[in-house]
Amino acid sequence: MMLAIDIGNTNIVWGIFENKKLISVYRINSNKNDLHSISFLSNYNIKKIIISSVVPSLTNEIQKFCIKKINLNPFIIKYNNVSNLKMEIDNPSQLGTDRICNIIAAKSLYKLPAIIIDMGTATKYDIINPNGVFIGGVISPGIELSAKNLFEKAALLNKTSFKFPNNVIGKNTKSNIQSGIMYGSIDSINGMVNRIIKETKWKDLSIIMTGGFSEVIKSKVSKSFIFNPNLTLEGLNFIHHNLSK
Repeated sequence: MMLAIDIGNTNIVWGIFENKKLISVYRINSNKNDLHSISFLSNYNIKKIIISSVVPSLTNEIQKFCIKKINLNPFIIKYNNVSNLKMEIDNPSQLGTDRICNIIAAKSLYKLPAIIIDMGTATKYDIINPNGVFIGGVISPGIELSAKNLFEKAALLNKTSFKFPNNVIGKNTKSNIQSGIMYGSIDSINGMVNRIIKETKWKDLSIIMTGGFSEVIKSKVSKSFIFNPNLTLEGLNFIHHNLSK
């Protein structure tokens, strides 16, 4: 079995693969103090570990945890140690490894060209051309990050749940906020995808949605898309498989 670990700013996601198939997914908060609560790893006979991390301070903690608890030293993804990764961008070293995993997964699973929309702490758009080359992308504040900033800056606004109100025009403060956050996010995504398509002039492409908030908003997106909540873990699996060839 192989353990794939995706260390993000909000969550650490643990995926267990058996014979290249994802069989279990676990999540904990991105906090080293939560590592003591992990008990599920004893249920699996793990032979290999691979890590993607966008939180450098947690990378070493998780590496030490794996060595101590499983007696395995994980392979840690970097921009320059992944085969089949082709980029035409200014600074490849600045590309987050979560985006690298998503790119590899999209190239391995879906028709190209492709737009990947990863809705996490930030909403990230990764653009892959028909030849499988990552040509750049977009980063904007994620739903939760935008809402948090709104709550912090406007003292009279109360926190509210991330749900779509029945109408765009809200009748109270709660529905006003929900409309602005949720429908605003939808319009931002639809608008950005339209801009990317206009700029690239691609007519037949895959639009892939992933990330924690994609489940919440997927029913409202106007374009036809592929929903894969485990795209980053799948990318880790493909990268691991290529390492063992």
